[in-house]
Amino acid sequence: MSELAKNKPNIYKSGSFLNEKLTAVDIQACLKQALQNAPIIVAHIDTDLRYRWVYNPHSDFKAEECIGKRDDELAQNSGIEELMALKIEVLATGRKIRKEISFLMEDDVRIYDVSGEPLFDEEKNIIGLATASTDITTYKIMEEEIARLNSYKQIGQLAEGLADTLRNPMTTVQGFLQVLRSNEPIENQMKEILIKELEQINHIICFLIFLSSKKRVNRSENNINNVIIQSINKNKIEHRKKKYHLNLLLEYNLPLIYIDSEEISELISHLLNNSVESIKDNGKIDIKTKDTEEYVQVIVSDNGVGMCTEQLSKCLDPFYTFKENHLGLGLPISFCIAERNGGELKINSVEGKGTICTVKFFKKSSVKPIVDIH
Repeated sequence: MSELAKNKPNIYKSGSFLNEKLTAVDIQACLKQALQNAPIIVAHIDTDLRYRWVYNPHSDFKAEECIGKRDDELAQNSGIEELMALKIEVLATGRKIRKEISFLMEDDVRIYDVSGEPLFDEEKNIIGLATASTDITTYKIMEEEIARLNSYKQIGQLAEGLADTLRNPMTTVQGFLQVLRSNEPIENQMKEILIKELEQINHIICFLIFLSSKKRVNRSENNINNVIIQSINKNKIEHRKKKYHLNLLLEYNLPLIYIDSEEISELISHLLNNSVESIKDNGKIDIKTKDTEEYVQVIVSDNGVGMCTEQLSKCLDPFYTFKENHLGLGLPISFCIAERNGGELKINSVEGKGTICTVKFFKKSSVKPIVDIH
């Protein structure tokens, strides 16, 4: 029996609950118990935007730390700014307002459906507002995933035939141009342009092969930290023109995971390249590994330009890009690689603040080898 039932047993007598006149303390106790395991935050805020009480705050905060404080005294990010703007509008207009807001947390971005409603005294004066914030992050991810999988399914039907049709002649022509690179008849600049264009076509072919599941996955036991170091060393020359701070926060004694090390090295390269391109000189990139109960995680984060809501919703769509001279295949290929290796890729970003890419791999003991399709 719950503590609430012990303290107020008469409330729970058959047929008496609705007839019992509850005190404010009783109501708060009932509310607290109901919200204990629900993905919803309920709060009461005064006209100075300070919390009077709050139930079920995000794990980054403690309820007692929030009392008497404004949101901008607890954290600083664009989500907090939107939340405070919503509260100010509720107090100014006296009407209910509802909005989806993204909040940048310690290692993640959470999306909440926030509803704010004014509170009045007996003389109809506004004395504050109540907010209810429901965590809809999982729902939004599933919604986007369903749409993306439908898109991938349509492209996958064309992938195998198109890849086989293009690969052989492109490989032959590219090899021929590389031989001609040292001869005079074709200007070197023209050769470089042709080779670059052919390399882009080859990237498209590689992506189509990923979609058609024709590429063999050579999975074996690996320490993800070693794969990350190899990927970083492979990209050193390419990134030397950009000045940035790379922080490696690699957790020791990670369990082995069952992956294709070459593919995962490519995945890390794509994520690192995106971060390098998005930051300004002397920007910061963190690569972190983390051991959880079910997963080994790789988290690549930066303080670059980030993405707006529209860009974030489309960043895994094939051929979508908002950068010049890019095909828009780096992140879609990374997504496919993660899936092929029994993992998942999650991307969170806030415009003007930066991007967090999290790759989760099941631990070796939880993973059965995927049957390769030849």
